[in-house]
Formats: sequence, structure tokens, C-alpha cells
Amino acid sequence: MPAHVIIEVEVKDANLYEDYRHKLPPTMADFGGAAIARGFTELLEGETLMDRLSVIEFPDRQSALAWYSSPRVQALSEQRKAAANVTVRLVVTG
Repeated sequence: MPAHVIIEVEVKDANLYEDYRHKLPPTMADFGGAAIARGFTELLEGETLMDRLSVIEFPDRQSALAWYSSPRVQALSEQRKAAANVTVRLVVTG
């Protein structure tokens, strides 16, 4: 069943975040992942400071978890934390 990693973002350092944002997509291919949506969001209900969202689709839960825990993605975690406040969620379809 397809799995989706949902990343909500509140940018703290725009330049650092832009650099990080360009480094992340190449890490997905080895795990069958592809960004299917990303950009600024429009809040329809509730409260949040997160104003950007990315949705990455993977073939299954195991692929998504393997990607997230991979050395390449984890190596970017300090830059991500310095650049933005983020939440990362996994949703399995089905």
C-alpha cells in the first residue's frame, strides 16, 4: 500500500531552508519516493504557524521509513532543524 510522508514547515532561515530544500529530492529516488505536492498552504481550519507543506509518496511504509532513517536524510537533519521548525508524519493508504 502506498505511504505518504507529510512534512509541515515553518521557515526560520530562508536561505538555509532553500539550500536544504534542493538537497532533499535526490535522496528519495533510491527508495521509490517522489514529491507529489509541495508549496505554501492555505489554512482552512484550526491554528498553526506552519505555512508550507510537502507530500512525498513511497511504494510502501517500509520504503518511507527506510528513506527517513537513511544516512543521507539524517545527515541533513541538523540543517533542517536550523532552517525551519518541522513536523514529519507518515500516512499509509488503505
